[in-house]
Parts: sequence; structure tokens; C-alpha cells
Amino acid sequence: MKYSYYSLITILILSLSSCKFYGPFQGLYSYQEKVEIENPNLIQFPKSAICELENKETPVIYKIHGEELKSCLNNYDKSIIYLWSPNCTSDVCIPLDLAQDYCDQNNIELFVVAEYYDAKKMKENYTIERPIFSIDTKFYKTDLTNKYLRAFFEDVTNQKMKDFEKFYFFEKDELKSSVDYLEKNDYKNIFN
Repeated sequence: MKYSYYSLITILILSLSSCKFYGPFQGLYSYQEKVEIENPNLIQFPKSAICELENKETPVIYKIHGEELKSCLNNYDKSIIYLWSPNCTSDVCIPLDLAQDYCDQNNIELFVVAEYYDAKKMKENYTIERPIFSIDTKFYKTDLTNKYLRAFFEDVTNQKMKDFEKFYFFEKDELKSSVDYLEKNDYKNIFN
């Protein structure tokens, strides 16, 4: 008994002294409320159908839920949802303009959906046709990224989601495939 007590105390002391977290847990929480308070004009609800929205010179991020995006996808033969992580530096996270170029070259509509809110990255002007969309966490009644992503994509796909990838390929509003890496010929294998 004494041995396990001392072991527990030692582990606790080592864990508290060895690693510290600095800054926010980006990707774990949405930060929607913080960004809205600090930047009241950046995040808005769309005033028209999201299919009609175009990217503006002054960035505006539109809060949506999955059913809104699903109805918009139905207007296009081929589309991709890019689940964008603003601060991601991994190989799977490509710049938005490259995703737009890929879609333009292959006659595919691009919809960028932010995984979480980051005012600094969202205020930048990106060379994309549509505005960036964000998930309305209040609609899904949770600020935990994993929970609202799951609910959002279940609304879009009508499927239970186990894992999340970066790129979701659709024909009309039907999910055909999802991948983490956007390869040059992915669309040829998916849309045939």
C-alpha cells in the first residue's frame, strides 16, 4: 500500500513539473464565442441561401449547419467540402488557394468549412470563390469540436461519422468518398 501511494505521488509530481500547456487547445474547442466577441463583424449568419454567397473583399465567415450545406450541394454535380483547420501545418492541410485551383481545374465546386474559429486566420483574404463557412456550435449545443463536427457531418451526409478527414467528395448531395490527402487524380477515381 505504501509503495503504490509513493509511486502515485512521484508520478503526480513528475507530470506536473515536466510538461506545461501554453496557449489555447486549438481544435479541441470551437472558440466561436471568443471570436464573435472580439470581432463582431467577422462571423455572421447568411442573409441569403449559402449557394448564392460569394467571397468578399472584407472577409466574412458565415455560420451554418449541415442541412444548409447539404441543400446547397444538391445544386452541383461534383463538389468537395474541405474541412479546414486554420492553424494546421501538416501535409494534409493545404492552402485554400491550392484547394480552389484543384477544384477549378477539375470542374468541382469547393466549400471550405472551418473546423474551429481563429480570428487571425479567418480575417485573412484568401483566393477562393466562396466565403469560408463555420459550424454554428450553438445550433449543435456544444463547444467541443469532435461533437459538433460529428453532428454537422451527420446532417450533411445522413451517415454516422467515425473519423474525420480533410476532403469530402460529393455527387449532388451524396457523399462518394473522403480522403486526407488531395491527390492529383483523386476525383477521376471517385467520380466515375
